[in-house]
Amino acid sequence: MKKYSKHISHYTSLIGMLSVGVVGFIVFWFDKNFQLAIVISLGFGYFVWAMVHHMIHKNLTLAIIIEYLAFSVLGVLLAMSAMRFI
Repeated sequence: MKKYSKHISHYTSLIGMLSVGVVGFIVFWFDKNFQLAIVISLGFGYFVWAMVHHMIHKNLTLAIIIEYLAFSVLGVLLAMSAMRFI
């Protein structure tokens, strides 16, 4: 638990960003294009958050970059598929 409590501000910002995105997605249920923009922004924000988090802790490697990029793209593609954009 000590490991996670040390990074509480990082995780709080991530949860806040994702929460605002989910609320925006629900509020704009009638505009599929805006929902797509929200999903893409969330994927990009998650990737940037991860890069900053690992840069601060000085453990950013190419493998970590590829991993977070892959998960961000996969999440966006899954959401687009669920929204019937793909």
